[in-house]
Amino acid sequence: MKLGKDLVKEREWSITTWKSPDDPSIGLYKLRLDANGYPQVFVGEGQVDNFRLAPWNGVGFRGIPVENTNPIYSVEFVVNRKEIYYRYELIGSVFQRIIVMSDGILLHMSWINRTQQWVVYGSIAVDSCSQYGRCGPYGSCFIKTYPPCSCMEGFEVKDPEEWNAGDWSSGCQRETPLDCGSSTAGDDFQKISGMKFPNTRRSWFNVSMSLGECEMACRSNYSCTAYANLDIRNGGSGCLLWFDELMDMGEHDDPQELYIRLATSKLPGQSSFDQKNGVLTIVLCVSSAALLLCAVVYVYRKKKKMPHKQRARKRTYP
Repeated sequence: MKLGKDLVKEREWSITTWKSPDDPSIGLYKLRLDANGYPQVFVGEGQVDNFRLAPWNGVGFRGIPVENTNPIYSVEFVVNRKEIYYRYELIGSVFQRIIVMSDGILLHMSWINRTQQWVVYGSIAVDSCSQYGRCGPYGSCFIKTYPPCSCMEGFEVKDPEEWNAGDWSSGCQRETPLDCGSSTAGDDFQKISGMKFPNTRRSWFNVSMSLGECEMACRSNYSCTAYANLDIRNGGSGCLLWFDELMDMGEHDDPQELYIRLATSKLPGQSSFDQKNGVLTIVLCVSSAALLLCAVVYVYRKKKKMPHKQRARKRTYP
């Protein structure tokens, strides 16, 4: 089964829901591949995105509870000039199917011969963190905490009043703006892991670049907000660049690393270092000023005593 787009015939392979469990006419939700930027899979209602599968990492999808490597089926991602698609293929004799329910819940079903029934092999249900863009730009969602949304390190709440009222859609903003000058010396990258990768609609990718080349490409373009390896196999390869606000991130048991652009002063451990430097600078300035003042007072007093000495010399040696 393919899920994607035929670029030559301009047609789409997708899954649409029934209108209801008892009505097989076309329903509200669709499981489809979005080919803008690095291709990713969405479940949506019309033009509204309800759920997003994080991008393919060479082995599987990030951010889903169903294991990607297993003895039952395989998933392949193919990109060429004619087609862009994910292909789902059975390995053994076990029958499986994927269903998008009328309420938008994605079910992975498996046929059990012993009971002659379909059972749920895996489910991607909408919860507080699976809802697309729950925590807004630069916000991260953690299902085990409340409130579930928080700002990444180096970012702060954009609208505290809305945030405290339980509306996190405005997300977060940088605590310190990036250096927009010709030099990027004031910016660097923070490495994080264990996160669902952000939306890749506004992204660019290259399958042959190394991670070092990827970093250089991101540094050379001020609009680049983050970068990462495209494929985790064999130590990592390829390049994925983000060129917009980072959206729809969350906690996930994935060791792959994401590098987020930050002002150097906001990198972990940098602020305390800067504070120490600031204190040292103040101490040096005060000390220098005190020494200069002492020197001025000394010279002044010395000059003030010189006429008395001269008069004394004249009286002693007329």
